[in-house]
Amino acid sequence: MSTHHIAVTLTKLSAVFIVVLAARNFADYAFYISESGPWSLFIGSLILHLLFPVAIAWMLWRFPNTIASSLSTDESGDSAFHGSSEQVMLIGVALIGLYAFVFGIIDLAYFEAYRYAENQIAERADFSDYPTSPQSFAGRITNIVQILFGLGLILGRKRIVALIRQARGVRPSPDG
Repeated sequence: MSTHHIAVTLTKLSAVFIVVLAARNFADYAFYISESGPWSLFIGSLILHLLFPVAIAWMLWRFPNTIASSLSTDESGDSAFHGSSEQVMLIGVALIGLYAFVFGIIDLAYFEAYRYAENQIAERADFSDYPTSPQSFAGRITNIVQILFGLGLILGRKRIVALIRQARGVRPSPDG
């Protein structure tokens, strides 16, 4: 299989993954917002967690060759993939870290917006000492940990791959 075909396949799989994840995330957020939040927060969540990811997924699905040609140097589809397993693992660990980092930031932004909306509602109702909900506090801590985990995977990917190879009993390649 050529590197171009691999890149096209991965691009289309990414589009499917993004749509599934967007639907799951929107279902989670819409439930909480519809129960206690204003419509503006619901519309913002709709755009941030459903429409924006679906638009990105649509572009990935509709134009995979454009993306694949920028990822692979081979547009003709003739050459085979020549990467080492260590290179593939480095890319995989970095992508998992990027996923955790990006969605950690998005979710943290959601919880901060949710907390802001809670405070606005409390001010209108003249509650001077409105406590932070356990969900907001737990979400904030969870997302900070997720962001740090993602950064650790991105920045420490070489050491992580070396540990994986060591655990499997495989010696590092001389080019890695």
